[in-house]
Amino acid sequence: MEQLLKDLEATDAGDLAFTRILVHLKTEVFAHVKDEEDNLFVRLREGCHPFVLESLGEKVRHAQKSAPTRPHPAVPAIKLLAPGVGLVDRVRDFVTGRGK
Repeated sequence: MEQLLKDLEATDAGDLAFTRILVHLKTEVFAHVKDEEDNLFVRLREGCHPFVLESLGEKVRHAQKSAPTRPHPAVPAIKLLAPGVGLVDRVRDFVTGRGK
């Protein structure tokens, strides 16, 4: 999906390839979500105590608060940078009104 997003970004919206890439991306995203809902989440509910699931959910919610909100392909994939990059993104989002 990451490569498809990069391909989409590099393609002019008027190009026929743009539509092809967008359809492919949509198909991949839907397949990913369906797999999570039909397989991963079912297996987690079957194999984990509700307390553990709640703890995992809290960790995800916490990570989302500091995760970047924009793509940063030039930034190395170092998790230690994510909170700082996420903070800068959130300031930019606040100033520009993005996401309202």
